[in-house]
Amino acid sequence: MPESPLFQKNLIFLETAFPPLAALARRSNDTLTRPVFGEDGLAHDIDLGDSCLYNRPAAEFAAEQVAAWMRAPMRVVVNEPSADSLVDFCTRNLTTAMDDEAAGNLLAEPPRDQAGMLAVVGLGLGAQVPELLENLSPRHVVLIEPIEEFAVHSLHALDWSALVERCRARGATLDIII
Repeated sequence: MPESPLFQKNLIFLETAFPPLAALARRSNDTLTRPVFGEDGLAHDIDLGDSCLYNRPAAEFAAEQVAAWMRAPMRVVVNEPSADSLVDFCTRNLTTAMDDEAAGNLLAEPPRDQAGMLAVVGLGLGAQVPELLENLSPRHVVLIEPIEEFAVHSLHALDWSALVERCRARGATLDIII
């Protein structure tokens, strides 16, 4: 598989930032899928053998996917615990003290453009991630890709150092699960 300049840059960066992903990329030579490159030298799709994952440029697909999700985002809001539901004496007292201090100033649900945690299941080439970070202000970002090859192919499409820097600049943590 050809190694793009972005792939090489990502590999060097990931050696220290996310060593397991760099190690995976170094050992993934014989793959069932392969990146499909555009004229700009970046991966735009993933060839699955008998079809492609996106069937068009991944950035176009991701933009539509993010826009649709932003119109009706699936959000999970965990309510704060009530003191009477807690068994531990210290936790119950701490919760009561925090409730008293907050005095009704806590929001029942975070604003639509903010997220405590953003979990992306299915990284693919990763084109959706920068756009999601632009539209939300997550404190924690978790990227989950169940197909190892896709995570490796993302090194041909996504500038991982820019992604990590964007998270750092916003004070967000970033975890990757492959």
